[in-house]
Amino acid sequence: IINLAYSIAESGRQVILVECDLRLPTIRKKLGLAKTTGLSNLLAGINSEKATLHKDVLIKGFDVVQAGDIPPNPSELLGSKAFANLIDNLAESYDVVLLDLPPIGEVSDALVVSKCTDGLIIVVRNDYTNASDLEYTLRQCDLVDAKVIGFVYNSAAAKSKKYKYIA
Repeated sequence: IINLAYSIAESGRQVILVECDLRLPTIRKKLGLAKTTGLSNLLAGINSEKATLHKDVLIKGFDVVQAGDIPPNPSELLGSKAFANLIDNLAESYDVVLLDLPPIGEVSDALVVSKCTDGLIIVVRNDYTNASDLEYTLRQCDLVDAKVIGFVYNSAAAKSKKYKYIA
């Protein structure tokens, strides 16, 4: 998701990445950001939106809101009116709002958040995601009318640097 956000910002569009995995956050470490308050603190009313925002991370136009402190009630916070309002406000200020969510098969957070999105991109990891897990994920999305707009297949080893066309 970081690469996607970077690519969008590189094209000249304003993008914000919001780390919504409030249980096992990783974005801060991956981007080398200082530990600060974040989304959970904002939704709990502890700090303001400006205090949670990291501007121009890696490239101009790429902003980040990290997860913040791990709360006792992630699904509640993500299903709150405050979260829906935040996403609406961000959509007015940014060309693209990307939400980093936990796996659907593990917790319901992504399904709760799906109501505030235009759609979900499902990440399928090579040699990790099996067909039954993917089927379960898609059934869960269908149950809450979450729109799946695509898939990303990652962690595949490149065997050749040449393109191959299948007829």
